[in-house]
Amino acid sequence: MNTMRRAAFAVWVACLAPSAFAGVLVVDSAGASGAYLEIQAAVTAAAPGDLVLVRAGTYAAFVVAGKSLSIVADAAATVHVVGDCAIRGLPANSAVVCRGLAFGPPLVSPGTRLELTTNLGRIRVEDCSFAPNDAIAIVTQPKPTVLVDACTSVTFARCTSTGRASPDALDAACPALVVSDSTVRIESSTLIGGDGADSQMFSTSILPVATAGAEALRVAGGDLFLGGSILRGGQGGNGSGDMLVDPCDPPGQSGAGIVIAAPGGLVRSLACTIESGAPGLVHGFCEPLDPPKPIVVTAAPGTAQVVVLTGASNSAIADATVDELGTASLLVIGVPGEFVFALIGVGPDATFVPALSSVLYESATPLVVVALGAIPASGTLSLSVPLQLSVPALSAVSGHVQAATCSGSGECRLGSPTVVTILDSAL
Repeated sequence: MNTMRRAAFAVWVACLAPSAFAGVLVVDSAGASGAYLEIQAAVTAAAPGDLVLVRAGTYAAFVVAGKSLSIVADAAATVHVVGDCAIRGLPANSAVVCRGLAFGPPLVSPGTRLELTTNLGRIRVEDCSFAPNDAIAIVTQPKPTVLVDACTSVTFARCTSTGRASPDALDAACPALVVSDSTVRIESSTLIGGDGADSQMFSTSILPVATAGAEALRVAGGDLFLGGSILRGGQGGNGSGDMLVDPCDPPGQSGAGIVIAAPGGLVRSLACTIESGAPGLVHGFCEPLDPPKPIVVTAAPGTAQVVVLTGASNSAIADATVDELGTASLLVIGVPGEFVFALIGVGPDATFVPALSSVLYESATPLVVVALGAIPASGTLSLSVPLQLSVPALSAVSGHVQAATCSGSGECRLGSPTVVTILDSAL
């Protein structure tokens, strides 16, 4: 079986045009010979289509403007990116991939960790985390941790994002993700809205009241597919009360899982957990609050649509980078007993397929299909495939692997894909 799987990868690489192979720029904060010290320097120097391979370390924020690139953490590397990053102005028929990066806040910035704006090309974000800055910033405009605006095709896979918590009554809690006028796929990811601030009845605060939690996801125009993900609103701030001073300083309301605001939008959900957070705790003589609905629509009637799809989701997880002579590890999570096929291709573009209640990631080259076997009782099929491939010197090739699972009755589903980068051994 491994021989067949290895042959599938070999056929896929052999079918690639020379233009599919990318140059590699290495980023190493330790100052390795020939490497860049910062991600931005490598991004600036890279040619369209190159791979920026980031070794373990902490790096400043970067901006990608109108250029196809892959920015990928090296195998087993922990990569922290500090500051507010952006990908913008990507033209049609181009693509950016970010994988394995932990986006964190600088010391004093309530800003957006990743901002994707005005992109006609495809953006794929895998295995990334986004952390807010909960430091007090008086009277700031609330900003989401991640923003997607006016983008044609964006996919988040196996990502986590948490909204900024409200530090006090002057600053509202923020969503984990805001999407406006964009097509977005969120798969096997977790979004948590920011928590509200507790009442500060006995403090010297100007406004001591508790504040509300934020929604996990805000949609203001667009087409979204959610698969196998968790979306939970932030918790409301706790109230307070005292019989002598103020019998009830009410708690804050919790945030919804999703808010669909004007101008509306379409949200499809498959095997997701979408829920509001918990209202703040009640003290004194306050009445308890009922949490909001998991999905709240504030857009005009008829402009928002929510479709809950039936069935289970599945996903494929592979190493981000693999040596051309190394071993590729693949993990498929799904329903026990279902048979798994791997679809291997290049340059995926997401299209929702109603008959499969899932998204097909189409390939710019012919898809290579290989049988992987049945999912065992544990629900996880784990595979290791020794590779014997040939990648040009100091180059890399990236492609996507998507799992298709089929039951005994012939019902098939497509899962969340993963991007795999095969490197020349010299790297």
